[in-house]
Amino acid sequence: MNLKIISIVLIAILLIGVNNHVFAEKKVSKVTQKICIHHYEKYKINEKLFFKKFSERRYFDDCMKLYKDPNWYFRGKAKIDRKY
Repeated sequence: MNLKIISIVLIAILLIGVNNHVFAEKKVSKVTQKICIHHYEKYKINEKLFFKKFSERRYFDDCMKLYKDPNWYFRGKAKIDRKY
């Protein structure tokens, strides 16, 4: 009986983990990407100030996801990265 309960709990935990991964892979909309591109230099200049100023905005989490992604790129990003 205990083995059956443990098995069910383990399966539930695995399924929850799989579902969370699927939701975590949500794509960032083109509109949000444009907003993030617009604010990228502000982020690079002062990350703490950027967090304080923009953390309540709807797009903040998506922008941070993009900023931390090493594969994310837009025209002019390399120039900003070299500058800061």
